[in-house]
Amino acid sequence: MDPALAPLLGQPADTSLETHARMLLTTAQANFAQLEAQIQDLVLQREKERASIAFLKFVVAPVRKLPTEILTEILLTAAAIADYTTTKRSKGGIRARLTLSHVSTLWRAVSQQTPRLWVMELPINVCGKPEYASMTKELLSRSHPFPINIVIDNTPHGRSSSFASERVLDAVVSVAERWLTLKAVGVDPFSALARLNELPVMPHLTEVTFDHISPRERDYNLAFLRAPLLHVARITRAYNIQHLQLPWTQLTALELNGHFGEDTLAVLHQCTNLEEAEIECYGWKTPPPATNLPSPLVIFANLTALSVALKVDNDFARHPFFSQLSLPALAVLKLEFHAKFNWGDAMVTTLSQFFTRASALKTLEIREATFEPDQLITLLGGLSVLRKLIMYSCEHCFQDELIERLTYDASRGSETILPCLGNLTIQHAGDDFDDDLLADMIESRWNVTSPATSPGLLARLRSVDIHAGSYQYGDTTRKLGESAELQARMEVLRKEGMRVYLI
Repeated sequence: MDPALAPLLGQPADTSLETHARMLLTTAQANFAQLEAQIQDLVLQREKERASIAFLKFVVAPVRKLPTEILTEILLTAAAIADYTTTKRSKGGIRARLTLSHVSTLWRAVSQQTPRLWVMELPINVCGKPEYASMTKELLSRSHPFPINIVIDNTPHGRSSSFASERVLDAVVSVAERWLTLKAVGVDPFSALARLNELPVMPHLTEVTFDHISPRERDYNLAFLRAPLLHVARITRAYNIQHLQLPWTQLTALELNGHFGEDTLAVLHQCTNLEEAEIECYGWKTPPPATNLPSPLVIFANLTALSVALKVDNDFARHPFFSQLSLPALAVLKLEFHAKFNWGDAMVTTLSQFFTRASALKTLEIREATFEPDQLITLLGGLSVLRKLIMYSCEHCFQDELIERLTYDASRGSETILPCLGNLTIQHAGDDFDDDLLADMIESRWNVTSPATSPGLLARLRSVDIHAGSYQYGDTTRKLGESAELQARMEVLRKEGMRVYLI
């Protein structure tokens, strides 16, 4: 406040004082308004200068001195880190790229002129809104001319949707000639491919994954026959899989999950150049007719690794799954059966004959098999070069009878099964076996000195891992680790160099 105004409070409050005070008030208000206007102008000037300072600092910033090539590598490295630390469904990779491209005009220009930056696994939600199609097309164009990995998903919330945007699908198939891998979940890519004026050649496509798709008639999905490098296919619960057209004979890796037995075999028998396969199938829709004629063999000369899970609990001895397979190069076999499956002698015979056609088998893994001991002995009897046996939840068959046939006794000679066995793992072995017999078997196979180079000569068993108890009914009170005599005998072998764990 102006000090000259203080004396006014000591004067009488008459008419002349009021008139004088009002004149002073008007003058003060005018001065205040003038100062406010000046302040606003100064604030605007200050913010303008602040923006200028920030801009000029950026102009002279070291980052602007980076050559475009180095900035490009920074963008590529940041995107790669985002890809490595992001789950596939979270879309963190694409978000990271969009963020990088919005740092500045320069970064946006460099990112859009760097096709390699946009080469990633691009997850595309085909349930997106119409404007999503334009964004999808733009993102796909940025990676030109490089091959790209595509994921089209019709399950945005974990459930399949009946709606799929044709515009989004059309944008995806418009770059089919650049597909490197394709994964389609709950959506049919064939309809969009059929809408093209001409089926595209897919010179880069190496892998396809189809999950819950429904191909129509066979002449409707011929596009994938024009993919000369396609060699990996993963197919889960494809309805009408018999209509699916792929270059089956050029595949080297195949996964088939959730189909009926006859459909699985119909596909598998076309893939004669496979090197590895993983199969999970259910029972047959209709049992094949009974016949005494031998089934024609399908030879897979290059198949070295096979995993088969049969999710059935009925007797399918007449079903020609193993009876039609000949796998002379098979080295690794994993078998999983339904826990309640009833093994008949005919099925054991079929599987045993199959093993004779897989004479190079080195590793065998069996899960949830309810074999009887004599049935398992029959199956293992012909595996003369097997090196590794793994069994899970097979407590029904790991009994004294099997242990005795695994024990080396010079007087019995060639009656000892699995002469080349070097690694034995039994998880949930049950408790229907004798500790002394088990220890005798392990010691006899460790103390073998002759290499298994000819029939009757055994290799040394170097690793044993056996867990007692039952997976289905819980662990029993019996613990192999609590048997002092058994563990003392095993400790001698450990000191000699054997890897042995009995729990």
